[in-house]
Amino acid sequence: MKTIFRVWSLIVFIFISFTGFGQKVSKLWETEAVFSGPESVVYDPVRELLYVSNYAKKHEGCTYGTEFISKMDLS
Repeated sequence: MKTIFRVWSLIVFIFISFTGFGQKVSKLWETEAVFSGPESVVYDPVRELLYVSNYAKKHEGCTYGTEFISKMDLS
């Protein structure tokens, strides 16, 4: 019984992975290359701001632990 469940789970996982239920990603906008290793973004709808977490790149002479948050206005 466990084997059948595992096989069925694998089949469902593969189906979902390849179909994506018809979802598509489209680029709405982009910025100039001003961020140093951007990692993730959080939107603040009240202030209409984006907060971008950055990891400094090694070639910039920064040491480990040199991360920072950038604040970006949408206007």
